[in-house]
Amino acid sequence: MCSPINPAEVTRRVRQFFSTAPPSTRDIICYHARLNTEKVEMISEVTSSDFITTPTGTNNDATFVPVAASPLADNGGTSLETEGTIMSWIMCADSSLSAVPIGSSSDARVIEGVVDEGILCFIIDALTSAHLSVVTEVCTHVSVSLDVEFLQSLTTECAFTLKSRVLRVGQRICFLSAEIYQFQSGKSVLCAKANHAKIFYRKGSQRTSKL
Repeated sequence: MCSPINPAEVTRRVRQFFSTAPPSTRDIICYHARLNTEKVEMISEVTSSDFITTPTGTNNDATFVPVAASPLADNGGTSLETEGTIMSWIMCADSSLSAVPIGSSSDARVIEGVVDEGILCFIIDALTSAHLSVVTEVCTHVSVSLDVEFLQSLTTECAFTLKSRVLRVGQRICFLSAEIYQFQSGKSVLCAKANHAKIFYRKGSQRTSKL
C-alpha cells in the first residue's frame, strides 16, 4: 500500500509545481493572488457550511487526510487513491486583478474591488493542475473543458479560499471540480463553482483519439 502524503510533502510538491510553471502562472497565483504555499492543505470531506474562509484567511476544522503518493498506473485503470481528494488553497487578490468592463477601451477604468472573472478562470485552471501534480506527480496536463458558474463577486484585498476536488482519474483523462469561498457580510459565501476536465500528456506517449 502506498505511503500517504504528509503536509510537508504537500508543500514541497506545490512549490515544485510552481517552480516549473510558466512565469505568468507564478506571477498571477503567487504574487498577485498571494497564494501562501505553506497554508495549502489536504482536507477531509466537509460540507460547504463547515468550509469557512475567515477574514484572516484561515480554515475552521480543516483536517489532514492521508492520500496515496504514487503516480498513476500505466495500465489504463483508475487511480482510486487520488479520487475524492480535496485541497484547500488560501489566497488574497491584490487590486491589479480587478475586473475591466466588457467591451471597454484599453484605457477604461477597472471595476475597483472586484476580481476579474477571467482571472478566476485562470486561477481555477492553474490550481486544479497543481492539485493533480501533488496527488499524481504527473505535471503535464492540458485543459479540455472548463465550465464556471459565477455566483457572487469576489472582492480584492480580502482572503478567499479555493477548494479543488479530484472526481475521476483515468489513464489519460481526469475530471475535477472547484469552489471559491470568501467571507462577506459576516458569513462564508460561495462565489464561484466549476467543473473541469484535463488530459494527461506523458513523455513519449502516442497521440490517440481514444480518451
